Amino acid sequence: MPPKKGAAKGGAKAKATATPAKGRGRGKKAEEAAPDVTMAEAANGAAGSSPSSADGAGGSSPPGVVHTTQTKAKAPALSKLSKAQKAMLSEFRSATGASDKVGLECLAESHFDCEKAIDDFFTSGMADQPGSRGGRRAAEALYRRYKEPGEDHIGVDGVQKFCEDLGVEPSDIVMLVISYHMGAAVMCEYSQGEFVTGLMKLGAETLGRLRSKLPELRSSLAKADTFRAVYSFAYDFSREKGQKCVQLDSAVGMWRLLLESPHAGPNAWPLVDDWVAFLEARHNNRAIAKDTWLQLLDFIRSVKPDFSNFDENSAWPYLLDEFVEHMREKRAAGACA
Repeated sequence: MPPKKGAAKGGAKAKATATPAKGRGRGKKAEEAAPDVTMAEAANGAAGSSPSSADGAGGSSPPGVVHTTQTKAKAPALSKLSKAQKAMLSEFRSATGASDKVGLECLAESHFDCEKAIDDFFTSGMADQPGSRGGRRAAEALYRRYKEPGEDHIGVDGVQKFCEDLGVEPSDIVMLVISYHMGAAVMCEYSQGEFVTGLMKLGAETLGRLRSKLPELRSSLAKADTFRAVYSFAYDFSREKGQKCVQLDSAVGMWRLLLESPHAGPNAWPLVDDWVAFLEARHNNRAIAKDTWLQLLDFIRSVKPDFSNFDENSAWPYLLDEFVEHMREKRAAGACA
């Protein structure tokens, strides 16, 4: 979607209304760890590490998959676990659906910080293996990956990283569709509730699962009902905080994104350039009312591009009446030239 005016490059945005969920094991380390457990000093598998550009075989890795080049911590034998460590392994397996082997490896890498091990599992690509679970725990792990340090929301930087991990540009229309499913309030920010609930609603609580849904989300815009819903959502989404109407430059950017998109199908409009030129000449530096925004889509769907079926007695917003008059004059002048 178009980057917000005056903001750093970003994708979608929403109000911050919730605080990160606290897991039972965050910061908890096993005080009874077996003495022969060897830990690699720097191998922590932390969520938020920069994705490696290549895997062990020299091939490229999907965006968002974290690889480390340091020595992995040695996982303890199951028989040597203390009571506290066994409880952590049970919690890890319950949350992730992973095997004992994977659980022990993740817990060893996190120095038996159970919550961190679970977050690393869900943000490293391991959660996309067959048999692994998703759900709220996975979505919350992604939220913590992108949220602003010390804040209770995902901001511009987090949205940018989210786009990078998905392998899309913030201006890709699929980010608008994702924001629609999240119910985001405004651009460049997601609250925890919006982000987590939206991913769960999509059934895509991990990066891999969401990445695989991107083609479906784009193609859904060709459906009339879906396009109308996303189009209607885009108005409030484009408003500046505290403003009742969308400024002209923001409206133009969103119209171009929606009505010129190759994914819009029958909803695309061949007169976008004419409409924008008309507004910039006759309506410059003014806001666009919601009624005009919504009725433009009805106009596009009911009035032919040559305006041959335009009913002057219909109750269209005055801007649309003036646009038709302007285009008829322009075409008449062109025919006489």
